[in-house]
Amino acid sequence: MDIDIDRLIIAARYNRGKHARSDESRGMSSSDMTDDLAQRGVSVVLLARADDTAADLQLALASVLRQEALAAPWEIIVVDVRTDAPPGLSERVHVVHVPGAPVGAARQAGLEAARGAFIAWCDAGDAWAPDHLAALYACVRDEPEFALVYASDDPLGFDTTRLSTGNFINASDTLARVAAVHAAGGFDLHAQFDEEWDLWLRIAEQFAVVQLPRNLSLLRERPPRARRQTSHITEQAKFRERMGSARRMHMQQRTRTIQAFDPDTWRDGRRELIMQAPLDNGLSFGIVTRELALGLEALGVWIESGPMRSD
Repeated sequence: MDIDIDRLIIAARYNRGKHARSDESRGMSSSDMTDDLAQRGVSVVLLARADDTAADLQLALASVLRQEALAAPWEIIVVDVRTDAPPGLSERVHVVHVPGAPVGAARQAGLEAARGAFIAWCDAGDAWAPDHLAALYACVRDEPEFALVYASDDPLGFDTTRLSTGNFINASDTLARVAAVHAAGGFDLHAQFDEEWDLWLRIAEQFAVVQLPRNLSLLRERPPRARRQTSHITEQAKFRERMGSARRMHMQQRTRTIQAFDPDTWRDGRRELIMQAPLDNGLSFGIVTRELALGLEALGVWIESGPMRSD
């Protein structure tokens, strides 16, 4: 099935205007509502993928509708990739139907339809805690330098170098400034997976990303999708190589060349910290060790590295 992605995006932009006319029909001033959303409001986008069920979508929507009062206007948009048109939902919901679209194009359609200054995602099958949106919004509302905030109790926190080795930020945990998302280029329209990781990396290269150290959502354990197919596995490998190669090179340039162990470093009167840890980009403690060494070096501490002893 051939998908005209450009046509889908144009339709999403038209849908944004239709949202405004719908607000006006319910007794709200279209211009006032649109202006308020654009200045400080939040667009919540729910994504229903091709294999999501009606129950998955209703679970996510119910959690969004249960959100505590937000000190800003907000709207709800459902982007539905499924072939069948979505059933009747809450009157608060604006539906963007993009049957068969790649996930990246579907997310971009939601972005194009959004009228808010901020955007948050809640994928079908996931569920938000009642204070999810208010807590994330409070983090960025008065901090213009923060482009993306995500909720997670991950003790390692956010680190761009770590993000370059793999995605640890789930879309349903995030809230972003719409202007920053557009400035970073939006979503890859042809991506079938990892589309959010691609965007997070580009946002992190230009703007500040911050972690709110709380769990505010219940994320569904998703089964493997089309990536089981050989063609998709190949596509995934190419994507990860494209995303990671430049960033791995940047990280390696920041790391000192490993030198052979020098017994003369064992001298009286010196304070030394001896650590034994692999500097492996793919291991969490390897990443932490690298960042610790680079941080100490930035403070003027002399750092030397050598091969690990096997005895």
